[in-house]
Amino acid sequence: MKILIVDDNKTFLSQMKKYLTLKNFDVDVAYRGKDALKMLTKGYDAVLVDLKIPDISGIEIMKEARRKGIKTNFIVITGYGEVESAVEAMKLGAIDYIQKPFDMDKLLQILDKIKSEKKVHPFIDFLKSHINSNTLLISECPEKVKNEYDLDVKKILQLNEKSAGEILSLVSESVKKNGLIIHTGIKLLDKKGVLKNYLMKLQKLADEKNIKIVFICQDMEEKRLLDVIYGGEIKNVEKMMETCKSPIRRKILHSIMAYGALRYSEIMKLLNIKYSSKIAFHLKKLYEMKLVERVNGKYKLTPEGEYITKIFDLLVMEKGKISYFVL
Repeated sequence: MKILIVDDNKTFLSQMKKYLTLKNFDVDVAYRGKDALKMLTKGYDAVLVDLKIPDISGIEIMKEARRKGIKTNFIVITGYGEVESAVEAMKLGAIDYIQKPFDMDKLLQILDKIKSEKKVHPFIDFLKSHINSNTLLISECPEKVKNEYDLDVKKILQLNEKSAGEILSLVSESVKKNGLIIHTGIKLLDKKGVLKNYLMKLQKLADEKNIKIVFICQDMEEKRLLDVIYGGEIKNVEKMMETCKSPIRRKILHSIMAYGALRYSEIMKLLNIKYSSKIAFHLKKLYEMKLVERVNGKYKLTPEGEYITKIFDLLVMEKGKISYFVL
């Protein structure tokens, strides 16, 4: 679980970071409001923000995040006599507030509640359905990733304990044909200056052994690193999973792909669905997403709809393909 703490007291930040890290939280800190605003794009599960920060107040940080459409769980840190400001923060969407000096147990209760209510990314569910004995997890903290996303992976490699060459050698030995590799830790490889060379060799190995590789990007910065290396040819699957997470929508797209333009009644028959309202709802969604269009009374795929359907088929049915998404 990723947390950002914003406070102008560096000693407080250091103590909080140390404590919460020991509790297995992934913690970043910022002691200036302007720094916090830049960091919010990393996608934190929770942000602890002091109301009184010299350059930009906690309230203004929340307002700016709201204006930019940044979704996170704000927890307001208040001092004595700042209850009115805390109430204002709650109106802006803060989920709770704690008053200094505060009880750490109360903070942990709030964070645990956020963690328990955290929605699972649809692609994590997709991954779980494809994990088997021939799946390898490569990560800086494999056990932490397994626990956080409930991944039942038996084979693991700890990224920071091995060189790029050692990892590639171990991958070759441990993953058989038609296997799956789940990979995190893009920034660590980039810091070591081996990212591009490592990924090219890993992709070659995957092609040779018909292995599918899925990178879990922890933030947009990691995604941009992959975009640069792959030249934008491998599209982010975020939209695909959002638009096609419904089994009925996927079946509609696959049916049109297989049989060409179809009438409403033909789609109902192919999917064996008796209630037309159910098909109507999903066709409307696909139409709004510009994945299907209606021509002469028949539904056909748009170019984007055809592309997404093909990518989904590749992801599900073929190996040796690389995909990545941002949590």
